[in-house]
Amino acid sequence: GDKDLENHLRNAPKNAKYTSKATQNEIIDCCAEAIEEVLKSEFKSSKYFAVMADEAANCSNKEQMSVVIRFVDLHNEIREEFIRFSECKNGTTGLELANTILGTLQDFGLDIQKCRGQGYDGAGAMAGQQKGVAARIKAIDPKTLFFHCSSHILSLVVGKTCKIQLVQNVFEQVREITTFFHSSPMRTQYFNGHLAAGSAKLIDPCRTRWVMKLKSFDVFFLNYENVLNALDEMSQNEKKVYNSKTSSEAGSYERLMTSFQFLVVLVITKQLMDYFYSVTKILQTKDFDISQRNEQIENLKKTLETLRANVDTEHESWYKIAYLLAKKMEFPPKSQGTV
Repeated sequence: GDKDLENHLRNAPKNAKYTSKATQNEIIDCCAEAIEEVLKSEFKSSKYFAVMADEAANCSNKEQMSVVIRFVDLHNEIREEFIRFSECKNGTTGLELANTILGTLQDFGLDIQKCRGQGYDGAGAMAGQQKGVAARIKAIDPKTLFFHCSSHILSLVVGKTCKIQLVQNVFEQVREITTFFHSSPMRTQYFNGHLAAGSAKLIDPCRTRWVMKLKSFDVFFLNYENVLNALDEMSQNEKKVYNSKTSSEAGSYERLMTSFQFLVVLVITKQLMDYFYSVTKILQTKDFDISQRNEQIENLKKTLETLRANVDTEHESWYKIAYLLAKKMEFPPKSQGTV
């Protein structure tokens, strides 16, 4: 829709189109500098700030640290702004990561003496009491209090509770079935054709972020009937659209999903995980404070205690969901006592 740009690209001399990779990188750098200048100005308007960071390897296997600044702007609104991916050139020990963070803050004109909070995960290099990033930065400014990410703590708890083999199996099987559709544009298109208007598409489960894994699990359950119907048609392959390998895999996944044990574990896990999902999302909001966190966690604990106290009633209700779904999909449920 940009006629000026269209005219330039069509008619400009080859040496003046500015579309070479060097020029594109220079334009990107100019955009980055402009954005950074805006952020620096906003940071200066706020007297104090907090820093949040996490490191991970990128697709080229280089360790990078994402750095986010939390502050209150001129409108008294809490802001969290990503400022940079800083490459961890010198290593990933507590000292080196702390220096990376301090260097990034310095580049943005942020005085560490004005920092009032740090937020990281619980890894030793970040949260170690003697040589971790939090301890080293706090040694420079004692007012930079460290807070372990509440959402990350809850994710660790949820991960520990899912050590039951049947639950682990279903999580992995859901991931495999989702990948089966997503690994082929043709399969994805075919599955999407089974979705009703407004239905959520399957989401790839994330191995590390439990909130995304729970969301993908929830969406899979809501699409259970659609997934099963698509697998059935693909395994039958009456129109000879798919090769034998795809049909065979679809048949294997169909048999798995029509196992009543799979369905019962899917339903029970989904019902329980829903309680964690909502709290996890709340813990990730930028304006969430520590008093609310304690209240939310206590409410979750009380809810789980109530579920445990009424386990027979809850199990009967969830079992009924699985039973009716199995009956609707026309595969025979086993008796309750054998599951």
